[in-house]
Amino acid sequence: SNHMKLNIYWCTDERYFYQTSISVFSLLLHKREEDKAHLNILSYKPLKEKNRQVLKKAVSSFPGATVTYRLLESELSGKLVGNQTGENRLTSTTYARLLIPQMASEERVLYLDSDTIVCQDLSPLFEMDMKGLDLGAVEIPYFHGDPFWASLNNFGFPVSTYDYFNAGVLLMNIPLLKNNHLFFHAATLAMKHRFRCDDQDALNISARGQFFRLPQKYNFYYENYPKHLASPEIRQEMERMTAEKNYAIVHYPGSSKPWNHGVHTLDFLWKDCEKKFRDSINNCF
Repeated sequence: SNHMKLNIYWCTDERYFYQTSISVFSLLLHKREEDKAHLNILSYKPLKEKNRQVLKKAVSSFPGATVTYRLLESELSGKLVGNQTGENRLTSTTYARLLIPQMASEERVLYLDSDTIVCQDLSPLFEMDMKGLDLGAVEIPYFHGDPFWASLNNFGFPVSTYDYFNAGVLLMNIPLLKNNHLFFHAATLAMKHRFRCDDQDALNISARGQFFRLPQKYNFYYENYPKHLASPEIRQEMERMTAEKNYAIVHYPGSSKPWNHGVHTLDFLWKDCEKKFRDSINNCF
């Protein structure tokens, strides 16, 4: 089989680094042995050495995996200086993913939110044909019927026309994104306006429905759908996928997380992975 190099990025801070570590660990549990994984962890401030050592210990048991910590330089965000409030907002971890295309040198990278858990080998994402598009993401299947997003109409994003993606899992074609400044445009928008979904809205407005549609299983969070908005067909499909365990990346958006009294059917996946993580490091957190 052909060896692959998986380039994965997370953005985190001290408060969330434990969750990030578990997302990283889950990816490695499902990595094929012959593949290399370059795990990039971006933050604005250096993460505590003690916690980095813990993750290092967990990662060391997987062949071909390396972790690189990179600081998001303030001059990168400096390029995007707008008004002061926007500048402060951009240095929040949420917006950090908008700086990845400027920082990455690989051809293709996968960005993951820290509230994700990987349940299958992700090498297919690095082989699939993105049809010349700059960004791959999973569209939100109930988007068109949801009044929550009506305000996007004001930004030239007709919600009845364009599809809308969740930004917790992003497959990036780096050379294209460096050239077309999609993320730069989104960052500029995000600094000027207060969106309900922060840079996710800004990215969608900038992409205008032009993105490579990843299969639903790569950003699976059925439990978070407003059920009344999803069509019966979508509901059946999601329930079938849940029953058949046909999910590659499970995402826990929203305020109810598996580590703080989560309420989702798939919370056990996160808890199982946390247990394996803690076993692998003998509880040194």
